Amino acid sequence: MLDVKEATKASDSDHAYVPFLELYVFDLANPDRFIIEEGQSLTDHLQSIRNYRFDNRELGVYFQDLISWDEKLYIALGGRYAKFDREWRQVGADDVAAAGDWTPPDDLHDETFLPRFGVVYRINEHWSLFASHTQSFAPSEVSNDPLVESRCPCDPEEGVSEEVGFKWNDYDVLLTVSLYQITKQNVLQTFTEEGSLIQDAIGEVESKGFELDVSGSLTDTTNFLASFAYTDNEITENPQNVSLEGNSQRNVAPHTARLFVTQDLNRFLDGLSVGGGAHYIDSRPGDFENSFNMGSYLLYDMFVRYRLAVGGGELNIQLNAENLTDEEYYYGAKNANAVQVGRPRFARMSVAYAF
Repeated sequence: MLDVKEATKASDSDHAYVPFLELYVFDLANPDRFIIEEGQSLTDHLQSIRNYRFDNRELGVYFQDLISWDEKLYIALGGRYAKFDREWRQVGADDVAAAGDWTPPDDLHDETFLPRFGVVYRINEHWSLFASHTQSFAPSEVSNDPLVESRCPCDPEEGVSEEVGFKWNDYDVLLTVSLYQITKQNVLQTFTEEGSLIQDAIGEVESKGFELDVSGSLTDTTNFLASFAYTDNEITENPQNVSLEGNSQRNVAPHTARLFVTQDLNRFLDGLSVGGGAHYIDSRPGDFENSFNMGSYLLYDMFVRYRLAVGGGELNIQLNAENLTDEEYYYGAKNANAVQVGRPRFARMSVAYAF
């Protein structure tokens, strides 16, 4: 199989590269943390940014071949050539002098080849073993936040993912257990250094752990899905800031779990079904210094769905309710001053027609 994809994306000249502004506490001991030029207001700084736009061009060519022997051994060999270009250009030049000089990041031109490999061995109709090796590539993104001092452009992020495991299937239940290790280099992150927010690439980050997934049917009308994951995440190399070595990345939970059950109620009303479950996220650090943790949380969700044949198609009416207990929780953070609050109790209804 051979495929070629090319994508071009241009920023909107009226809203190009505008920072996502957050609330930061002004530090009297470090009044220069706001890295806007002296005498320039935040509004003027943002206006100078709006006078630039960037064009992204991405080209991808990939191939894959599946080889099988005796319906027991399956080997997938493939690869992908990736090319990325980002070029900045100035618009509204007359406004730049009045608004202040903001220098855009350097243009980016990156390319690489990413091999991939996978193998599955079927022991019998119930058991199979699998292994895979993949590589990833992502160009660096320079922060457009005026409160962040960026030391980029940086080298692209590169990663290697390896996984081994087994599957067991008895037709009603599918069990998957896997061990994995992911190593990434040049991971772009924002951290605090001497009271200032710094963007730089961390030398190397390693994640390893295991996942367990089981799904299937308990009865003819009851289905379930359950999963558990353990992740050991560590910054293994960081020459730019050695104090971060040994820490975990922010927002990476060591334990996560999920359970969801659906029940058909056709005996009461044809096309009616309900479902509910819970998912758990363990406590995890909110910054790369690991100076604080966001607490663990457990959320409960449910849905009611009704399907009806209408005019040769199917009408689907569904009501979803999330965070039934209205749990207060934090699901992500950039630093101690930018913590993302989770959504409170929430319900939505959707109506869809397929034909």
